[in-house]
Amino acid sequence: VSRLLQSKGYSSQQAENGQVCVDLVLSGDPNQFDLILMDYEMPRMNGPTATKQIRSLGMDSFVVGITGNLFPEDVSYFKTCGANLVLPKPLDVHTLIDAFVEHGVSSEQD
Repeated sequence: VSRLLQSKGYSSQQAENGQVCVDLVLSGDPNQFDLILMDYEMPRMNGPTATKQIRSLGMDSFVVGITGNLFPEDVSYFKTCGANLVLPKPLDVHTLIDAFVEHGVSSEQD
């Protein structure tokens, strides 16, 4: 996903688990990221838990949860933890970019 987004003009950083994402947010301005793509299932800390923690730090960036768990209770839980949107795996990049446009997340090319 990172390479696809970079080819469309978006810059990105990667975190191999939820704790690394929280640490990246803690390392600077809580709103240094326009967008966070958060996988549901990750080692060390899952996506909903990481999302909840970064929201508690005051981050109001757009968070997209990405999951193969599309049961209504899983989607609802992710949103309750702070995700603005939850998309299914496999991720459709066009749907993701449409969400960016709808929510004002621009690329470096815009």
